[in-house]
Amino acid sequence: MNTQRQKGFTLVEILISLGIIGFVLGTAVLQISSLYKTNRTNASVVNVNTLAANELENIKQNWSENINWEAGTYTPTASNIAFSCANWMNLDVPPTVFGSSCVGASYLKRVKLVIRGSDNKAITVFLDIAKPT
Repeated sequence: MNTQRQKGFTLVEILISLGIIGFVLGTAVLQISSLYKTNRTNASVVNVNTLAANELENIKQNWSENINWEAGTYTPTASNIAFSCANWMNLDVPPTVFGSSCVGASYLKRVKLVIRGSDNKAITVFLDIAKPT
């Protein structure tokens, strides 16, 4: 009897190995796409925080002169920033009502900025500014 063995893989072995490779690749693609989504979210938060910090610095610089301080107005540098402020008269109770300007000679003003990022997420930042000397 002549028993000759053929070299190679059977169809079942090939299908099982392709299934294992597909499962591993599918899992890897899901993990990588999740990382990209997290990265985009973090980048958006960083952009909004940077924009808020820059805007607060602009307000402090603008209000460093007494005449600008008394007027209590400010025009934001970007359209996605909402500015409001309030005079802080009693240090025991922080202001809760904010307007588009805070005209007056108080010694402390609280600025409220609401900044919307490109993904429409908003961050609210408060800044307390003392009267310049």
